[in-house]
Amino acid sequence: SDSKQSLVTVRYGFDGRSDGEFITLTDRDNANRSDVWGYYVVGAFYARSARPCDVSFAEAVELNEGENGAGTYVIGEPVWNADRIRHDDGGLGAELAVRLGLRITHVDPATGEATGDPEFFIYEPNCDSHVNGGEGYSPTPSVDGAQTLIDEDHLILQGASSWSEADPVEHGVTVKSLGEFIENRRLFSLDASDTVKIELYVWLEGQDVDCVSRINMAKVTSNLQFHADYSGYSGYEDIPDDN
Repeated sequence: SDSKQSLVTVRYGFDGRSDGEFITLTDRDNANRSDVWGYYVVGAFYARSARPCDVSFAEAVELNEGENGAGTYVIGEPVWNADRIRHDDGGLGAELAVRLGLRITHVDPATGEATGDPEFFIYEPNCDSHVNGGEGYSPTPSVDGAQTLIDEDHLILQGASSWSEADPVEHGVTVKSLGEFIENRRLFSLDASDTVKIELYVWLEGQDVDCVSRINMAKVTSNLQFHADYSGYSGYEDIPDDN
């Protein structure tokens, strides 16, 4: 819910059906738990730079002919099956429904107190691939009634990432094909004296068409990497043309 700036869950009646209302979740009560009250994972880290820069996600890059990857992507985990002598798809489609949210807040480096309003982004990987084999981006509606979970300026879309068997098949070795960003937006800017707190949220988006029951035991691998762009901070200023 963008209006509440929080994650929510469906409320069920005594008959097991949704009553159309939603319960607001909190980090204290519903994050980083493995019981029925655990709905998502959250963690925090900090970023700073010795030079002014703009920061965005690093593009996904295939390395070593696709055996390894770098940059930012989410992919179903290959799980070796000794009986079949090949890898199974541990993702089970969960990589199509997972979301990563980033709440970014500029803070005082000495006290950690916020010095401005936080900004929340939602990263949707594999946005153009679906469990039914369909292709193309389908917006995920919000419980607020909006067409997307968050406004387009804070939605970061990336095409599908996948893997295939190596030739010949080898235990622990697969070939990755990593998706390109459809929209890769600036996450934040840093001055030389700035510090930002990044709270990372990971959840399965129940409003997504690809959030199906078979993904309850899925294994997904995610890699996040940031790119700092210093090009706009050279110190030079344009001289206006008076002619």
